[in-house]
Amino acid sequence: MRKLVKVNLTSRGFQVLEAENGEEALALLHNQTPSMMVLDIKLPDITGWEILNSIAKDPTINADFPVLVMTASLGDANIDLKPYPSIVGIIMKPFKTDKLIATIQNTLQKAP
Repeated sequence: MRKLVKVNLTSRGFQVLEAENGEEALALLHNQTPSMMVLDIKLPDITGWEILNSIAKDPTINADFPVLVMTASLGDANIDLKPYPSIVGIIMKPFKTDKLIATIQNTLQKAP
């Protein structure tokens, strides 16, 4: 899924940083602040929710970017988002690429 998303985004001119797992994502965030994060909740090592909680608690990470969550779980799709103000949307897998691209473009256009 990660590679498919990257190919579709880069082919449309987006610059993409990718991480194979949650720990790698957190390491990248210590060095760079993305314009937006597309975050899969199901990762091989930790969950996307754990990543969001780590970002919120870590003062060395600039958490001022929108997050689009991807999930295949209805439970995750219905979670209370109040503790996660950076989440701009949840996209259910499987999804159409056009929907993903449109959501990302809309989010980035609204960003200050």
